[in-house]
Amino acid sequence: MFDTLYMIERGVGDFAKSLDWYARFIGRKPSFMDAPNFYAHFELNQIRLAIKGVISPRSNDLLHFQVPDLLAEERRLHKIGILPTSPWKESDEGYRRLIYCDPDGQPICVFDWIVRSPGWDI
Repeated sequence: MFDTLYMIERGVGDFAKSLDWYARFIGRKPSFMDAPNFYAHFELNQIRLAIKGVISPRSNDLLHFQVPDLLAEERRLHKIGILPTSPWKESDEGYRRLIYCDPDGQPICVFDWIVRSPGWDI
């Protein structure tokens, strides 16, 4: 039985460029770094986001980062030159989101809850 997701690993094409981008995007330095092997991970509450330098980085995953205030997060990212690649979207489930893309063009969703619908308590 699985009850804990330990880590998500995302392949990136230019490790140094992506390391800098993810550190600025997430707002912290990596908690573990193995630069000779093009590997680092960031601690995010109880899960780790790892980046690994690979030849072909495209994946079909979509990372979702929940933030307390999407507008404040958008302003923070804008100040450091990271802009969304899609307009604001508000859903019927009670959240709003923006999509960003990392240096390899891989999408990342950043969202906050506006109203929590029954059954959506996460």
